[in-house]
Amino acid sequence: MPAEGGDETTQLITWAVAGIGIGINLLWNWWNFRQNTKLAQQLRAESFEQDRWARLRNRIETRLEELLDTLRGAPSMLSTLKEEELRHQAPIDFIGSQIVLAHDALSRSLEAADKADFCSGTDWATLALGNSYGKETSWDLISTAISVATEKSADRITYLKRLKRYSDDIEDTVRTGLDQQDAAFAPN
Repeated sequence: MPAEGGDETTQLITWAVAGIGIGINLLWNWWNFRQNTKLAQQLRAESFEQDRWARLRNRIETRLEELLDTLRGAPSMLSTLKEEELRHQAPIDFIGSQIVLAHDALSRSLEAADKADFCSGTDWATLALGNSYGKETSWDLISTAISVATEKSADRITYLKRLKRYSDDIEDTVRTGLDQQDAAFAPN
């Protein structure tokens, strides 16, 4: 408010300063609103991507655990069978098919990560193959052990016990990829 009883110049200066202050305040509020709106949009987008990653990560983790349970349980499944049952092909074929199905489910989950726009830097589908040993991967060696176990009835359990080493390789490879993607979403 202008000072009472002052001259016209003082009142004009007072009104001008008040007007400039109001103008600056309005500009500051407008700029602050725009910045906060942009930040809120960015946080919502990041939160949405983190939620999508969490759901995909859980699916990959579930499929990985199913594969590991199947691979690590194969020798004990055979060891519970009687000698007469071990001579038949059906149990080992069943175990082999369960392992292949579990690996296929893991591969499909990892392919979904390849297609996701928020996952970067990793060739996800290849993680299901595990480490490379020359020209063969961990999955190739698992397939070979299953194949050999179907041919030899006496050493089936021995061949299936080899699956643990290669299943550990697949687990390490997949979990490393998951950890790297988690780091991408970690706050700075």
